[in-house]
Amino acid sequence: MVRMQTLSMKQMVFLMALAFAVSSCERSVENPRQPSPEPPKTQPEMTYIDLGNVTVGFGQAKGVDLTADGQPDLIFGTVLVGDPILKRDRRQYTVVSAQKRNLLNDATDQTPALHQRDGITAAHPGYLWWDLSSIVLAEKIVTYTNTFWQGNWKDAGHRYLPIQIDLQGKKYHGWVELSLPGAEEKIILHRAAVSKVPDVAVMAGL
Repeated sequence: MVRMQTLSMKQMVFLMALAFAVSSCERSVENPRQPSPEPPKTQPEMTYIDLGNVTVGFGQAKGVDLTADGQPDLIFGTVLVGDPILKRDRRQYTVVSAQKRNLLNDATDQTPALHQRDGITAAHPGYLWWDLSSIVLAEKIVTYTNTFWQGNWKDAGHRYLPIQIDLQGKKYHGWVELSLPGAEEKIILHRAAVSKVPDVAVMAGL
């Protein structure tokens, strides 16, 4: 079953406010890939969610319900940030997480784009789990003379966003499979999975 949601105006305002607060700070081009934790030897039983290859184009936003409670746990959207100092526009493709819905953040508020079978655990080198995260997956920089992309997720194809859901103090790990083809200027949401077993590591994409 596809669990995608059309957002209310209140949710849209929340998304834009969080994303703008984070995007107003300048970032490094991208974070060098950190070593992933050792993947578990076996995959726990997972709940799989078909996201239907839904697309999020510029100016759009989609909520993803990972816990079947009728509320979005993640919101994928876009933000346009004008930079008058450097005289350029930044078209940002973002993800925002709800309370007790954790994403991995590094020192520059970026999150890793995992490969299949990478480990997702309570501890990830170079990152910390945070709820109420607002992360720029990738951004298109438009200047008077040039256009280019930057960010960990630029041109990502079927990569995995690690997630951690906190339910009554127990942590359930999982992932969202998505693509961000720069030439098409959109996020494509493929599928997601969350462990049915708390406080155990999982493998991305399985």
